[in-house]
Amino acid sequence: MFTKATEALYQFDFVVVAGCADGASENRKFMRSSLTLTPRMILGDAAVQNCPYADFPVAMRHPCDPDAHIFLISDPPHGIKKLRNAAYSSGAFVKSTRLLQEGQGDERGYITWMDVYAIWQKVDGDCQGPKSARRLNKENFILTPWTKMRVWLAANVLSSDFAYMIDE
Repeated sequence: MFTKATEALYQFDFVVVAGCADGASENRKFMRSSLTLTPRMILGDAAVQNCPYADFPVAMRHPCDPDAHIFLISDPPHGIKKLRNAAYSSGAFVKSTRLLQEGQGDERGYITWMDVYAIWQKVDGDCQGPKSARRLNKENFILTPWTKMRVWLAANVLSSDFAYMIDE
């Protein structure tokens, strides 16, 4: 469907250069099969010599224009939800996911989901906390199968206001 839409738009002199989709299994499958071009292939060795992602697929060939590329990405809110769900598992299992905190080598610390929850509990009763933090509730932190699928709940927790609270 994406390729057909791209071809139809090209007939009207509209060149698609990027596509964005949520994390549905059909979209992930399409991206895995379509993303064949790496930064090294697009820009050349000299331009990516210090890039750790130089060989990571980021684009597909344009179906109508051999000189054009189409970059495909997952939409950021769903990426935030994925990060939140991974962090939620942190500390609960031996092979847990943790959010890496600033620092070098042994100076680095980790933030588990329980740390994030504890920060919210501390700020929850504080009327001076950021306004967005005061709108949060347990539904944002104690996840069920239903709340794990809610993008907006994840975006509320992983917001700039909440990052400010972590810094404090």
